Amino acid sequence: MLVFVVLAVFIAGLMVGRTPEYLGKKIQSYDVKMAMLALLVLTLSILGFAALGFRQQVGTGRAEQ
Repeated sequence: MLVFVVLAVFIAGLMVGRTPEYLGKKIQSYDVKMAMLALLVLTLSILGFAALGFRQQVGTGRAEQ
């Protein structure tokens, strides 16, 4: 959840034109990069597990021959 907060504060800071800050601490580029990496890993894991579940034959009533 904190990942979304960091990204939202960063984007809001860019729109306003000020240096992004959260709880008095400036958000550095490293923080934004790690937040984006975490978001990408989350998204790709959901997509990967959905694809894996789609490929499984469990529960379809068809037997492997």
